[in-house]
Amino acid sequence: MKIDDFHLEQCFYGEHLINNYRKIAIVESEKTAVIASAYIPQFTWLAVGSLNNLSANRCKVLEGKTITLYPDLNAFNKWNEKAKQIEQQINIKFIISDLLETNAKAEDKVLGLDLADYLIKHNWRDENMTKDMKTLDKFIDINPNLMNLI
Repeated sequence: MKIDDFHLEQCFYGEHLINNYRKIAIVESEKTAVIASAYIPQFTWLAVGSLNNLSANRCKVLEGKTITLYPDLNAFNKWNEKAKQIEQQINIKFIISDLLETNAKAEDKVLGLDLADYLIKHNWRDENMTKDMKTLDKFIDINPNLMNLI
């Protein structure tokens, strides 16, 4: 298009979905954000595309919020350092999940798996949906009219 003084500035993948009603989680890859949104819809899932893209400038849109980061395996320390740097520059609070680091097997670490790999591998959604159905069944036992609402 050859536009004079054009400056491309990328945003988070999924940034347009940010609202004040859901917690925000950030992962590295777009694939992981899409898969995690299906398995854990309580979060608005964003992706940075690359660890280098996690910056104070890009995070300005998240200023004043608490954000959970889900680093890929073997990237926890790098994400932790980046988060500390950004927190010093803008008003943002990061929680860095060590879920993968603390639960991963040695072979998973060698492969550098990410959250999406674990969600799919362990069929996390089905396990949690079963728990949710048991809870719903308990409520229906208490008040059968609940089934009419459903």
